[in-house]
Amino acid sequence: MKKKRYQTVIDDLLVAMRDSDVKRPVVATLAGIPYITLDKYLRKERSISTPSIAQRLVVISDVLTRLVKDGQLPIPEEISYNQRSATAMEIISSHLTRDRG
Repeated sequence: MKKKRYQTVIDDLLVAMRDSDVKRPVVATLAGIPYITLDKYLRKERSISTPSIAQRLVVISDVLTRLVKDGQLPIPEEISYNQRSATAMEIISSHLTRDRG
């Protein structure tokens, strides 16, 4: 039996990452997967065969897209490059906490 592949998950995630200017280490941390695994999905395989990882990446993609629409992302250029990942994590975390509560 052939494994199901989730190609559109990668396409949607790449668009959300581009629009929000959120980098791969942030997405890997949010997804709970190693950076190398995320990089493999985004660069080499271009698809995912693990449903649980695909589900997490869909949620991340949706959150990033929503934050872009709300104007919270991308992070303003005034924020230094070294602080962008931490700032993005803070924005995403507060958004998820607010949605949950």
